Amino acid sequence: MVTFGLPLRKAALLFARLADPRGVHDAAMREALERIRDAMMAHPELVGGERRRLDTALMRAAPGVLVAKGGAEGLSSIGILPGRVPALPEALGLVLKIEDGDAAHRGGSVAVCSALRQLGVLDPGRVEGLRDFASPPIRDPRGERAGEVTPIFKIA
Repeated sequence: MVTFGLPLRKAALLFARLADPRGVHDAAMREALERIRDAMMAHPELVGGERRRLDTALMRAAPGVLVAKGGAEGLSSIGILPGRVPALPEALGLVLKIEDGDAAHRGGSVAVCSALRQLGVLDPGRVEGLRDFASPPIRDPRGERAGEVTPIFKIA
């Protein structure tokens, strides 16, 4: 499948438009974006699958609040619908990319959950339900817990 490079800023704008397509002037495109967004939120398992997928888990943890899609090599894209979070009256697109590809699926999910918590999208109860993504355990070769991944960044 052919894929195109896209700056993260433009990808975030795309997800903001997906979350709230009212600003799209082309009526057919606006309606298509609404149908796609609503279908993704209604059936998140068809977006990312059932097997430990962050995008599926996020849409289930915050139903009607966000639309999410993971991508290749540590890319996560989220559109937050307008007015669903008190601190965010307008739609917001959030795109995170883990530079090394995040093959272990630890850094990306931790960063996404932390960013959404800091933005007020995920409250402590929702974050607790996403514990395996928000603070995944590090296991030693015997499978015993040896630590956990913890975010330390703050959104300005």
